[in-house]
Formats: sequence, structure tokens, C-alpha cells
Amino acid sequence: MALGKAQNVTPLEAETAVNKFWVNNYATLVDEIKERLGEEEGRKLAYDAYRKAVYNSCSPSWKEMAGKNPDAKAYTEWLITDLAQAYELEVVELTPESARLRITQCPWATLFNAMDRRDTGMMFCEVDYDMIKDFNEITGAKIKFERTKVLMEGCDHCNHHIYIEK
Repeated sequence: MALGKAQNVTPLEAETAVNKFWVNNYATLVDEIKERLGEEEGRKLAYDAYRKAVYNSCSPSWKEMAGKNPDAKAYTEWLITDLAQAYELEVVELTPESARLRITQCPWATLFNAMDRRDTGMMFCEVDYDMIKDFNEITGAKIKFERTKVLMEGCDHCNHHIYIEK
């Protein structure tokens, strides 16, 4: 059986091809939704649908963490274990009270920016805040999230800070 080109593809190349496929599909869907509903309502619907998809994907793991007093370290360890290969990041700090990530490569920023679709790609970034809210609701944790730099917006890195507010 001939496998063709796929035989010589690295796991990262395969992942990137799949990510390109999904970025193109998502951008096309968002465009169509915006065209039919208008910019503001269309973006809101697209964001809400994406947030729901993320919730559906993440909540089973979060439910397993419920009742175990998860903290900033537990959330961050879960997060970085689940990231795509194409991310490049440095764990700057990792304690139960505070975790800091310096992300210098993000497949979503790379692909959405290459398509000149920064606004659509920002929905992937914006959901980080809702993930924290949903995580807290499911697990009973009391973590916060802040970020002042975003690759999707042209910064040289994203600076995620996950912490327990004192």
C-alpha cells in the first residue's frame, strides 16, 4: 500500500497541516456568520460557539480535578500538558500561588496572522479568561488570569500569569 507524501511527514508538520485546515475552516465560518448577522452579533455568536467547544473539550478534565483544591500550579500543569507541539514556551514561575508563562510561539497566532485574520484569531486568545472562570466554577478553585502581551496582536510573546489573588 502506497502512503505517498504522508510517510515522510514529521508529527509537527502533520499537526501544522491539521491546524491550518481548522484555522481556514474557522475563519470561513466566522466570515459567513458575520456576513449574515452583522459584525458585532456575528462575532459574538462565533465567540460563544468557540467558548462552548472549549468548555466541552476541557470540562471532563476539570471535573476530575474538582474537590482536589486545584491551584495556579495545577491549572498551569494541566494547560501546558494539553498544548499543541507548535507552542514554544518558558515556564517562568510555577508555584501553587502563581504561575507565569512566556509563550514565544503559538500555532494559532502564526496561522491566523498569516491569513491576516488577527481579529478572528483573537477569539482563541480571549477565551483564556473564560477558561479560568469555567475552571473555577467546576473545580471550586479561586485562580485569576492576566495577560498584557499577546502574540496575536503582534507582541514578541504572550505573558500568561495565573495566580491566586490574596
